[in-house]
Amino acid sequence: MAHDKNKHQCTMHGLQHWFEAKFEKLGWMALAKEHGHELSVRSYLQSVAHLKECIKDKWNSVHDSDRKDDLKIMLEHTQTLMTAAHKLLDAKLESSSQHKKHHSTEQHDATFYGLHKWETKMFEKLGWMVLARNEGNSLKIKAYMETIHRLKAMLMKKMSQVEEKDRKDDLKILYDDTCILWRAASKLLGKPEGMGSITHKSMKKTSKKTKKSTHSMKSISSMMGGFF
Repeated sequence: MAHDKNKHQCTMHGLQHWFEAKFEKLGWMALAKEHGHELSVRSYLQSVAHLKECIKDKWNSVHDSDRKDDLKIMLEHTQTLMTAAHKLLDAKLESSSQHKKHHSTEQHDATFYGLHKWETKMFEKLGWMVLARNEGNSLKIKAYMETIHRLKAMLMKKMSQVEEKDRKDDLKILYDDTCILWRAASKLLGKPEGMGSITHKSMKKTSKKTKKSTHSMKSISSMMGGFF
């Protein structure tokens, strides 16, 4: 069901940031499609369409000619992005099920650095997901929750692959932090069907009250201090 795109007003700065983010994300969506993450792809396409409508609304509401010119350029560029995105991502969306082997246990490998950056992005996005829920954007929320679920699976896979104790301990900290994020997101956004029971089993097996909990809290504090 389509969400109400006019529930909040966008500032020029907000539109510019959103505009830039959609361009920067297109390449990652090609990778997401290749690995069968259809929900993320559909959420991206929906977001670009939403952006286009918000730019139109802003153009209609402003009176300054220079600002109108800027918005017109952004609108034209967004249309170009939308055309390119559909050309790239629509073609094989329906047949992407052949890649579903990547989606669960046989996911593509990730570096430790990549996993850390991925987790950071998920923490940063939670506040935006609250806004998405308020707007009724269930597709974006489902994609977000699914991504956290995949991150947890990737962290567990990486822990089983590494042998170095310090690296394994770091991965356990990342995993525990991601479990905290999952619980927070579930409380704020609601649990997606079919994921709750799997997640709780994983948390019970891996979350232990040891000294790494202290490191975990330090990690969160550092993250919060760095981004807010």
